[in-house]
Amino acid sequence: MEFDREELKKAVLDIYLWQYLSGDSFSSLLCHLIRKSDIINKAKLGICFPHHIEAMRLWEESADGGRGFFAEWGIEVDANQN
Repeated sequence: MEFDREELKKAVLDIYLWQYLSGDSFSSLLCHLIRKSDIINKAKLGICFPHHIEAMRLWEESADGGRGFFAEWGIEVDANQN
């Protein structure tokens, strides 16, 4: 499946906000849910949120799931954040 790069970048930004700002927005809760879900439930979530599932997969499989990963997507991570 091909993904629109801009939509994927929005999903990566949601992961960044969830990871570093620990918000309680819908997107942050979705990222938390995706991260905790098993393969069957991840597939079900992927029906409605395919870009978030793909972005989470890329983040989980990246060699550097932190600043380097987000920098590849043009997202600047504040050096003062964990």
